[in-house]
Amino acid sequence: EAEPMAHKPPQPHHLRGNLLTNQDTRVKKNKEELLKDTDCRTNSSDGWDSAAKTHWLAQSQITEKGAFFETAVDTTGVDTMDAAYITQFLLDYTEASGGTEVVNATVLDSPNVNKKALRDYEEETEICFALLCLLHIVGLFFKDAFELPALKNLFKLVNTTANKFRNVKWLREKLEEVIEKDPAVKALLTY
Repeated sequence: EAEPMAHKPPQPHHLRGNLLTNQDTRVKKNKEELLKDTDCRTNSSDGWDSAAKTHWLAQSQITEKGAFFETAVDTTGVDTMDAAYITQFLLDYTEASGGTEVVNATVLDSPNVNKKALRDYEEETEICFALLCLLHIVGLFFKDAFELPALKNLFKLVNTTANKFRNVKWLREKLEEVIEKDPAVKALLTY
C-alpha cells in the first residue's frame, strides 16, 4: 500500500492566483538576504538541452551564506558557442553580478570549449580564478569507467545474478518478509 503524499501539488486555480507572485517575492527576498553584507561571490554556469531541444545556459551565484539560481539564457539563436562566446558570456555575467570587486571565482562544466573559455576569462579578469566543476569531472570519470569491457561484464554478471534471485519465489518472499519486519531495511530500500 502506498504511503500518503505529504505534498499536494497546487490546483490550477491556485496557479492563476497569487501563488507565483508570492513565490517570486519570497525568492527575491531570499536572494537579497544572501547578498546582504557579502563582498565575495562565486558565479556558476551550466549548460543543458531542454525537452524542446533548445540549449540553455543557467547562471547561479554562491555566497558564504548560500546559493541561488539567478537566471537561464536561451541560446537557441546563437550560431556558434565557441570559447569567445562563452568567455564574453562569463565576463558579462561577472559585470552584472557586481564586477571583479565582488566576484572572485567562476565555475563551469567541463566540455573542452569551456576549458579554453576559462583560461581566456582568467586572463581577461586577472583577479578572478576559474574552475571546472568537480561534480561534472567525477561524473564523466564514472561514465568512462563504466564503458570499460571488464566493468561492463561485471555489471552484466551482477544484473544476471540479481534477476535469477528475483525469479526464486521462496527467496523473494523471505526478503519481503525481512523488509517488512525491519523498518530500517525498509527505509533504506525505499529511499
